[in-house]
Amino acid sequence: MITSAFFISRKGAKAQTNRGFPALRLCAFARAFVLLVVCCIASVVTPARADDFANKFIGTWKLISTSEKNVATGKITPRAPSSGQLIYTPNGRLSVQIMKLDRPKVASGAFTTATPEEMKGALDGFSSYFGTWELVPSEGCMIHVQDGNLLPNGIGQRAKRYYSFDAAGHLSLTTPARKVGAEEIANIFTWERIP
Repeated sequence: MITSAFFISRKGAKAQTNRGFPALRLCAFARAFVLLVVCCIASVVTPARADDFANKFIGTWKLISTSEKNVATGKITPRAPSSGQLIYTPNGRLSVQIMKLDRPKVASGAFTTATPEEMKGALDGFSSYFGTWELVPSEGCMIHVQDGNLLPNGIGQRAKRYYSFDAAGHLSLTTPARKVGAEEIANIFTWERIP
């Protein structure tokens, strides 16, 4: 019935206005409905990260440095040598793994038989989560929405990462400052795109 409304002529519509619902209104409703459906379909098939600026983030990145910044003094201190990988996909998914390079090995080679000390050593300095990413240019930040996290407390977290790019195209992601003793410290993770 909605489809046939497209083909009702004005003359036929006038003849039908006394039937309870004017045909012209039905025709306008049908057109609006079809337009709404087309817009909904278009929004589903349009890539979520289609703009040029967002494309600067999409891809696979390797960690090249980690450091801490004292917010009050501006002093930057390198952290322990680490390795890591960051992936931003065009459909808005992300995956992050970061680990210290000096983690001790588990003697048995398996977590199921590791001692408590070995488990602590293996997990200390290892960070891993996955989820989705949201770019917020107005705040100069990326939000990592964590669907899963090695640390259960992190699941569901919306972690802000303030971004910057250097002349070589390296991506730096800086965490919001946190209290460490009497100081405000931000962590900086610098990434290089893997071609």
